[in-house]
Amino acid sequence: MPNGPGRDRFWSMRRGLPVVLAAGLLGCGDAAITPPDGPTVPHSTGWSLVVPQGAAVTETADGFVVRPHGSEMRRSDDAMRIARRAETAPPPGDWTEREVAGVMARFQVETFSGGSGGTEYHVTMRRPFCGDTLRLEQTVQREGGGTPDFAEAWGVLVAARCGEAGADP
Repeated sequence: MPNGPGRDRFWSMRRGLPVVLAAGLLGCGDAAITPPDGPTVPHSTGWSLVVPQGAAVTETADGFVVRPHGSEMRRSDDAMRIARRAETAPPPGDWTEREVAGVMARFQVETFSGGSGGTEYHVTMRRPFCGDTLRLEQTVQREGGGTPDFAEAWGVLVAARCGEAGADP
């Protein structure tokens, strides 16, 4: 794109796109969040996560990588990366808020041109969790439209528990 006023407007609009897109994709929190129907997976540090049925789960030092069933058949890896971190300060930048599990979660959605595989949508969600912060990130690529609602990711974020026995956050 050439230099000049048109270029500046393009980049200015692009910076605001994640917030506008997030509001459009995920609404204002009116839709009910459905927790996954799969097993509860304990983390070695004492908290647990309920994952979708058939998902492949790998424990990491601070959380899990969850690959939903069927994602291995897609061009993009729709893996969710969930981490418990000792960060409690609000994140910098423009975030949208949504009430989940009785607390205020913050989220952002960014879009990227994905080429022949379609548009990539990257969501970052954060919520207070057991005195820390639970952070979930997922990138989803879709061909021919089909904007993701990240419903499965919201369900996983809500279903996390402080203890292995399923204690509430």
